[in-house]
Amino acid sequence: MPVYLRLYYLKRLKQQYDEENAAYEKATKKSSKLSRPSIKKSNR
Repeated sequence: MPVYLRLYYLKRLKQQYDEENAAYEKATKKSSKLSRPSIKKSNR
């Protein structure tokens, strides 16, 4: 494969990886604020 195609391919691959990483970070940031229901235990 010619050098210019290799360089283009690597640049595009890095760009795709960065986009996926940003989307992953955004998705995990939202899910970390998961609120849990507060259930009180009853004494029997």
